[in-house]
Amino acid sequence: MKVSFLTAVLVLLPMFTSYAQNSQSDVATVTSPDGRLVVTIGTDSGQPFYSVVYDGMPFLQQSSLGLVTDFADGSRNMSLGSVSNSSVSRDYTLAQAKVSKVHYVANQADVEFHGPDF
Repeated sequence: MKVSFLTAVLVLLPMFTSYAQNSQSDVATVTSPDGRLVVTIGTDSGQPFYSVVYDGMPFLQQSSLGLVTDFADGSRNMSLGSVSNSSVSRDYTLAQAKVSKVHYVANQADVEFHGPDF
């Protein structure tokens, strides 16, 4: 099961530019360029989670991830699989805005979880 959670985070918080993974604790982390924002995604006792820290203070505490359907349970007994990241850089203009030329730079991380049903 491929989860593109961090892609959704990029819509809300578009300035991610560094990435690190700690395989010992089954956690992947994305940090903003100024180091003020840290998004962590991983598993805790087999349950996928994410959390967000801003300026060293919890912004979103550890929250559960997962999808439960009639035929599969992606909320338990999961492990962090591969994590791939890529850079995003876009330039665009806004017709009626105070700042008309926008340069958008971010990192995108695709996180894969594995479990007995997937």
